Amino acid sequence: MILFKLGGKVLENLLENNSTLSGWSQISEPFVLVHGGGAVINETAEKLGLKFSFVDGQRVTSPEVLDVVEMVLRGRMNASLVRALEKQGLPALGVSASDRHILECDLEDPRLGWVGRVRLVRPAPIKALLDAGIVPVIAPLGAYSGTENPFPNSALRQVLNVNADMAAASIATSLQVRKLVFFTDRDGILDESGVRVPQLNYAQLEKMREGTGIQGGMLVKTRGVLEFLRSRPDAEVWVLNGLRPVDLAEFVSKGSSDFGTRITA
Repeated sequence: MILFKLGGKVLENLLENNSTLSGWSQISEPFVLVHGGGAVINETAEKLGLKFSFVDGQRVTSPEVLDVVEMVLRGRMNASLVRALEKQGLPALGVSASDRHILECDLEDPRLGWVGRVRLVRPAPIKALLDAGIVPVIAPLGAYSGTENPFPNSALRQVLNVNADMAAASIATSLQVRKLVFFTDRDGILDESGVRVPQLNYAQLEKMREGTGIQGGMLVKTRGVLEFLRSRPDAEVWVLNGLRPVDLAEFVSKGSSDFGTRITA
């Protein structure tokens, strides 16, 4: 089984029918999709006059911003991706990872507001879809595991914003996938000179994170990579540029790519 995580820009490209990702319907084994939507969240928040910021690559999520996050991820982006897959002949169904407490979360960091850190994954609903031959398309939201409001000036929230990369890593671990693939807008993991690193192991990536080459969103993504490989040392992770031409069926059958970064334990 494979889990693909689509970054926001890659997803927008796919939805505009100009996607360079082809061959979804030709993939020969079950797969799961987790998607982001950061750029559309930013655009929507700006239209509504909401300010937003980031800490260590993660979105600071006030109650108002959380409303936008849920609207965009669960609504516009998830539904549009399901329709795009169905146009390619794939039976797909969109779910939020907050449904049935698929992702149960504690709060990540008080500085981030209503952002969840995954503490428990309940994969049964995802497995049920896979067993029925349906492609699960998952929006990265989580269910809050607490009962008390840690933010007295806001209403208690039962749904949390979860970083899509961390959600993908957690779900991939729970499903015991053999391959976790992050499609982003970069040519893989870059060193401090901006040069793509084609191959890394766990220790090398851990060391790279101590330098200045990995920043912002890639800092969170690589954290997810390490957490996944720690639990699944027999699996592999790819970070690929989803804005470049990729024949997904060929990539899956060949098990490699001439670009991007492959990370193993």
